Amino acid sequence: MYHIVLKKNFNFIMFIIAGAVVTETVTGGIGNTLWSALNHGKTYETVDWSKFRSPLEDEEDEDEDDE
Repeated sequence: MYHIVLKKNFNFIMFIIAGAVVTETVTGGIGNTLWSALNHGKTYETVDWSKFRSPLEDEEDEDEDDE
């Protein structure tokens, strides 16, 4: 296989580019998964926003329903 890849300059360049794309995709996916796992509950998407609801907001919601 190496003989086929290294025989022509174009094949070698495409081999390097494809390898870089695959490596970046794999390491990026692993990094994002690890980041999400370590920061679960700390990012905007994973925070339970119902814990931060104040009683004033509840009263405002009831007033809007009455109208």
